[in-house]
Amino acid sequence: MECELNQNIHLLVNIPNISDYMRECDLAVTAGGVTIYELCASGIPSIVYTMADNQLEIAQTVSEDGIIPWAGDIRNDKKDCIKNIIEQIKLLSKDVNVRKKRSAAMQKLVDGKGAQRFAFYLAEKFLV
Repeated sequence: MECELNQNIHLLVNIPNISDYMRECDLAVTAGGVTIYELCASGIPSIVYTMADNQLEIAQTVSEDGIIPWAGDIRNDKKDCIKNIIEQIKLLSKDVNVRKKRSAAMQKLVDGKGAQRFAFYLAEKFLV
């Protein structure tokens, strides 16, 4: 596997403390889903691909909004999806300004305070 040949590339699967790893990253490649929100809150420039129907809407939306590029659906065209991921990695690796711009856009989308806002909402709604 390609990531075994490079000490700077790590393949992580089902990690319970993913935010610890995110803080150490310069960029991330992820399947669509809840991880996108965690990456946004962390401001880690990312590339998203999809591999399930429930990931399509968020991946397409963040891509259309210029926040995180969508490399495509790996189920439809694995070769093209991987090619798109590599192109985006090259772009993000070359241009620190692109990484900074994407990081700022991501952090504007998600501020990491959703649970707090929800708790206040529930307290206000049901404890008053």
